[in-house]
Amino acid sequence: MKIDHLAIWVKDLEKMKAFYTKYFNMKCGNKYNNEDKKISSYFLSFDSGARIEIMYRPDISEHKENRGITNGITHFAISVGHKEKVNNSLNYLEMMVLKLLENQEQQETHIMKVLF
Repeated sequence: MKIDHLAIWVKDLEKMKAFYTKYFNMKCGNKYNNEDKKISSYFLSFDSGARIEIMYRPDISEHKENRGITNGITHFAISVGHKEKVNNSLNYLEMMVLKLLENQEQQETHIMKVLF
């Protein structure tokens, strides 16, 4: 068995599609629209086969006061490869929008960084 995909509610479907395809080189499938349920989504895939589904529904909103302490996705990890590639990717992302919260070396050949 394997995890098929991770689904994430987003507030701007097209912006998040652009983010994942540009910064993580993910491939994007066709847009899914369900007019009855007012849901739109995309499946995004890594070359490895791992997939993320980003979904939008207008009545889903972000509650900033509960961020990080509600049920749902706590985090997910994306492996980009060796340490130098991790650092290059993070430097690029930090320049764009992300704030580095934690930097923790796990092993000599493996690094984990938590971004929000």
